[in-house]
Amino acid sequence: MPEKVDVSSWPTEIGRYNVVDKQSPVAVCTLGDVDITIKNDVAISGPCRTENLGIEKIIKNVLSNPNIRFLLLCGTEPKGHFVGQAFLSLMTNGIDADMRIIGAKGVMPFLKNVTKEEVESFKRQITVVDMIGNRNVDDVMNKVEELIAMDPGAFMEKQVVAKKVLLLEADYDDQKQWTPDDKYDDNWFTIALDKQNHRIVAEHYVGYGGQTQLCCKIVGTTAASIAGTIVKHKKITRLYHAAYLGKELQKAEIALKNDLDFVQETDLTVASHHTSMPDVPSTASKGAAYSPIVVRAATIAEAWQKSVAALMNHGHDREVKAPEYSCWSKDAPMFITIEKPMAEPRIHPACLLQRSMADEYAQKIIHGVDPATENEFDYTYFSRLRDYPDVEQRAELRNRGTEHDAEIIAEAVKNGVAVKRLDQVQLAIDTLRKDPTRRSIVLSTWIPIRDSIKFGKREKTSSPCLLSVHPQLVDGKLHMFVVMKTNELFNGFPLNAYGFTLLQKYMADQLGVAVGSYTHFSVSMQIYEDLYESARQVIA
Repeated sequence: MPEKVDVSSWPTEIGRYNVVDKQSPVAVCTLGDVDITIKNDVAISGPCRTENLGIEKIIKNVLSNPNIRFLLLCGTEPKGHFVGQAFLSLMTNGIDADMRIIGAKGVMPFLKNVTKEEVESFKRQITVVDMIGNRNVDDVMNKVEELIAMDPGAFMEKQVVAKKVLLLEADYDDQKQWTPDDKYDDNWFTIALDKQNHRIVAEHYVGYGGQTQLCCKIVGTTAASIAGTIVKHKKITRLYHAAYLGKELQKAEIALKNDLDFVQETDLTVASHHTSMPDVPSTASKGAAYSPIVVRAATIAEAWQKSVAALMNHGHDREVKAPEYSCWSKDAPMFITIEKPMAEPRIHPACLLQRSMADEYAQKIIHGVDPATENEFDYTYFSRLRDYPDVEQRAELRNRGTEHDAEIIAEAVKNGVAVKRLDQVQLAIDTLRKDPTRRSIVLSTWIPIRDSIKFGKREKTSSPCLLSVHPQLVDGKLHMFVVMKTNELFNGFPLNAYGFTLLQKYMADQLGVAVGSYTHFSVSMQIYEDLYESARQVIA
């Protein structure tokens, strides 16, 4: 029999998981799938929706149970996140000096609330098993049985000292009154239930993205005692923030007392322990007209915050169904006009985007990277804008197909197809130099036979979200109009707008003119349901 360790007080971190057999060597992470339930033979199973806090909690729970030797990843990635890919990158590449997971694709894969020693011990303790994309419970259970048969026994290495987090016991007297100061809160809270110990846990964080820091945990059994403790220790100062926390804490208390499933900022459901779609207050409905939302702002940061609020309040509740995932989203066509796109702040303080990542992204759009790296992807914006593939014979084809087409093709085969690589950015600059009044310049990314029709080897390839760029030189300023087929607002738009406006500045500098306004139109702008909570924090 493999050697085992008694872990009766485990798990140490709260979350949406099922604890089954604390001495099992297998933990299962279902990534973005909350409906996959593993009820037998595993130590613990549950979803993980973020590349930072979610992974941190899994690391801590694994380290506090030496019996766990395998972490099986299954289910589909949460929309807008790459949690499974981040786990694989962590095991292969580790973390850098800033605690960022090296090679992780997500915009916020920073592990700021664990130590480097914890990360290294985690990597030594477990083997990650990749079943990402598989939602079949029978397949998962078959793999679980295989792993149990391979159990090497408890991880007997001396346990590393965990990063200390201040624990505050809720001791506030709810008979006393309080009045918060009218001061900006540079902090936020997550609220969850610790059903094993029958209590509510409120975690207090400061900062966003790569700067997120867990300051303390407030634990108690009533909303009033936790709310009072938060105020007593000056963890909150805004009235509406306090009111919001009071509402969420009261829901948590009701859920705790009635054994209900609690998810922050989601209505409690008595009939079921899971909700398929978080309830988001909205003036739009499924039957309302699907019409554009228009946002105007001075800076990219202001535009992002206004757009998030507008889409959450007026967007459609639109379900997305794909072979590999399904989810709900807030969705609408959206025009965003930014009057001073180069003015600071270009990145909102609450945005998860890092300036260094945004600068790197912009440079790749404008100058590209080496061809070998570019060719590893289905497309890049540099390749579509500055190395667009075309053939000269295409220009000779008539409006409608005739035998003339066959003649041109036969001639091309005989003499060789004349492949053209078009630098559309330089062509636009040269055209505006010669004719500053030209209104009809279009930079296109779309290759219809490649991007619209999926067949053979191209069946599973992706196509560019950016469709076209339209520069306009008016009154000595270069204005830019960008058209997207679809755009994820919360994480995607800030990065896209940052990069495309630097392309705008590059073209303006080449022309010797000032940068004008920037207008960003997405036919389908969306925020996915796993980001509703983060979006509400931005609105607040």
